[in-house]
Amino acid sequence: MKNSDYHAIILAAGNSERLRELTKDKPKSFLEINNKKIIDYHLDFLSQKGIEKVTIVVGYLKDLFIKAIGTSYKNIEIDYVISEEYANTGHGWSIFLTRDVWQKQKKPVILLHADIFYDLNMLDKVLNSKDENVIIVDNSYDILTGDEVIVTGKDGIMTGFKWGIKKEDNAAGELIGVNKWSPKFMEQYYKFMDDFFRKNGKKHNYEPVLDRFIKEKHVNINYINSNGLPWININYKEDYLEAKNKIYPSIYNKGTK
Repeated sequence: MKNSDYHAIILAAGNSERLRELTKDKPKSFLEINNKKIIDYHLDFLSQKGIEKVTIVVGYLKDLFIKAIGTSYKNIEIDYVISEEYANTGHGWSIFLTRDVWQKQKKPVILLHADIFYDLNMLDKVLNSKDENVIIVDNSYDILTGDEVIVTGKDGIMTGFKWGIKKEDNAAGELIGVNKWSPKFMEQYYKFMDDFFRKNGKKHNYEPVLDRFIKEKHVNINYINSNGLPWININYKEDYLEAKNKIYPSIYNKGTK
């Protein structure tokens, strides 16, 4: 499969309450690292890998995305899905809102969290995996805040998600937020989400919904290890400072562009 066959979805609707002092007038993914927006790193990575179709789910300060990025970025065609209820929903609902856009072409999906800063080689690992449905995990994670989403599994097959557990509890690693899902998977997952949100409301992140989905529908997702590649999920000011002062140098000092 060519990389141009993929449809990338970037989740960027949230209002970043935990970073409020830094995001009063900008979305979290507009924070800059070495004078470049985080969202631009995502788009540059996708462009370098030959991805040609990107949907960004926006909500908080949505007009800034549309004004700053527009409908194209280098070789990428960009469209936007607007989550009007971003303040009262989870990013599971953000994914569900992309259903109509996705169904126009029904391509395999690369799903990205807009608030991660990561080594481009992770995207390579996911794209190059022979498996259709892949989640990359950090198998060297530390429990720092209790916010960490942990993928559980065995022998490369995911069994579910847990939050803030220790490694002896079948933890494969911490979820990073770079995922690959097949068209068949997406069809089933959208259908499951439709039923789930009608019964349970919209205020759910995608991980608990996905956890229910794979267990109830017996869907396999493979996990692969990042093997120490640097990354960070930016939820707090300390994360942002670490991204600028530690993660960025560790990536770019070894040649990732």
